[in-house]
Amino acid sequence: MLANTAVEPPATDVRIYNNTFYSASAGDFVGVDIRTPATNTAVYNNLGSSPLAAAPTMVVNAGTLTVQGNNLFDTPSALFVSATPAVPADFILKSLPNSARDAGTAVPVWSDFFRTSRPQNGMIDIGAVEGH
Repeated sequence: MLANTAVEPPATDVRIYNNTFYSASAGDFVGVDIRTPATNTAVYNNLGSSPLAAAPTMVVNAGTLTVQGNNLFDTPSALFVSATPAVPADFILKSLPNSARDAGTAVPVWSDFFRTSRPQNGMIDIGAVEGH
């Protein structure tokens, strides 16, 4: 969440790239929440999954000049090696067909959560883990 509490200056020029958001809880789910007075925020290649959420939302944007793309929300069984992820290794992307594999856009992120270089096979994956 990008929000101003009146102590710090307004958020500007923030980049949110290649994250994986997951919740196994019921209720609301928001991956990225951009609030006023945030300006010039870029949100690309983020992956979300919340199988029990009633109305999951990947990006809520109340900022100005926000740009976003290649953000994806899907079920854990469609994305990860584990249908019930609990530890970091469970969030490794399944092999193709997988809507997160080779579906990202070029951003300045050079390694993933496990320090694997990006991209592999010439294409960027969506989320925090680059496929092998």
